[in-house]
Amino acid sequence: ELDVQPDIVSYTTVITTYARSSIPGKATKAKQILDRMIDAHCSGKNKALKPTIYPFNACLNACAFTFNRGEKLNAFVVVVETLVLIQKFAKPDHTTYLTVLKAWNNLIPKHDERRQVVVSSTFRQCRKEGLVGQMVMR
Repeated sequence: ELDVQPDIVSYTTVITTYARSSIPGKATKAKQILDRMIDAHCSGKNKALKPTIYPFNACLNACAFTFNRGEKLNAFVVVVETLVLIQKFAKPDHTTYLTVLKAWNNLIPKHDERRQVVVSSTFRQCRKEGLVGQMVMR
């Protein structure tokens, strides 16, 4: 009997597929797959599964490209939840910060005074970690 289980690439591919789609609720669906991956890792059901930053970035991407007005608040919540998970399981990279900045740009209304606070805080953290690159500066 073969014991074949999904690996990190499998999970990341499914999350990325949701992120690139236009299906309703894609941020939530991407987060559900991310949670399933984390559960499989933490429970020991899939001992070979070691989370990396890639599935987290893919989930953040699903949020950053959520354009349906009725889904933006939920996508915002998914960004925050994903950032909390990253602190437990992975190390953010420049793509993480770039994607989070894109998410804030899309999800927080332009005239909301909290937008500048959140963007500035994210940028400061990115700079503190030495991850400000050409893509982030744009």
